Amino acid sequence: MRTSLLTLGLLPACGGPITNLRFEEDADFLAALPTAERQTIHYAPGDTRRIPVALPAGSPDLRSWTARIAADVNAAVLDVLDLVDLVRSHPPTGRTDDGRTWGPWEVEHETWLVVDIVRSGLGQYDWTFSLSEAPGGPWVVGLGGTHWAGTTVAEGDGDFDAHIGTIAGFLGGAAAGEVAVDYDNREGIDLIVVFERFRGEAGGDLLDATYAYREDPLGNGDFQFATDADVAEGAALEHVAARSRWTAGGALRADARLDCGDLGEFAVTLTQCWDETGALVHQGDDAGLFEPVGSTEDCAFPEPSLPDDGEEG
Repeated sequence: MRTSLLTLGLLPACGGPITNLRFEEDADFLAALPTAERQTIHYAPGDTRRIPVALPAGSPDLRSWTARIAADVNAAVLDVLDLVDLVRSHPPTGRTDDGRTWGPWEVEHETWLVVDIVRSGLGQYDWTFSLSEAPGGPWVVGLGGTHWAGTTVAEGDGDFDAHIGTIAGFLGGAAAGEVAVDYDNREGIDLIVVFERFRGEAGGDLLDATYAYREDPLGNGDFQFATDADVAEGAALEHVAARSRWTAGGALRADARLDCGDLGEFAVTLTQCWDETGALVHQGDDAGLFEPVGSTEDCAFPEPSLPDDGEEG
């Protein structure tokens, strides 16, 4: 005698109902890991929709510097996140009530990877990416951090440290140093990236620098950075500490302090503003070194604002 699906639905069942809870919890553990969307600087002044107007001869270009340095910071963070992304397309190899493990897997250059995430009270997730030359270890932590869940797991805050030299040693790269990231994704993006004796490629200079970035929920950005550049067109590089603020539409104001290098004991404060098309609408400095352009009234942000500490972003 055939049994209908309706009849089957009325039969008593052994055990509990089938649910997606295991997979939903897997997703929560993965959401505690950093992503490119939440841990990078969102600024692209090279957008082809904008038509930049040439700067007066001899003027620094704070807009291009903002783009270049943001891209350099993002590149270093994205290199780290490439390792993180390896786990996203795979199910865990081990599960407990408050933990997940991925691996060990052989990734490349005869290097094995294992990922552990442990959840504790109050939405805290501690995670590590460990590397080894053999599937049984010994294991060395190349990347690790702590994430605290917000309204959702992803909308939280946390920090992580990437031991760049350790990772490069296993994977055959020439990079060196440490990168530390502190972030808060509860309202937009709040990001601090610290480089300690960092080198991205063979022969590059070792870098110590701190960069700060904020993005509100509307997409307005605030980026503080420092760099060395040949502003005075002389034998030595000048130090530039700048704060760039931009609207979601792309209008930007950059305020910078220029000193050292060929400027010696002399310091200059420079402001440049662009509209949403990329046109320079204002340029001015407190020493009369650069050709003035327009008025601060044309700036998207009317008030000047240098980096918080005046030395590094």
